[in-house]
Amino acid sequence: MSVKIALLGFGTVASGVPFLLKENHEKITQAAQDEIEIAKVLVRDDAEKEIASCWSQLQLCDQC
Repeated sequence: MSVKIALLGFGTVASGVPFLLKENHEKITQAAQDEIEIAKVLVRDDAEKEIASCWSQLQLCDQC
């Protein structure tokens, strides 16, 4: 089972969260004693929706 989190927005700061979770996976998993999963991303801006959709479909695609 994993700890599910949600991001409010997917701008400059929040869009870096998936990258940080991927790059620091071992350290974060060890500290949290469980996997961290981004379950939802809430966005209002259409440009952010495209990026968030790309990320959720491809888990950090080359365009994002």
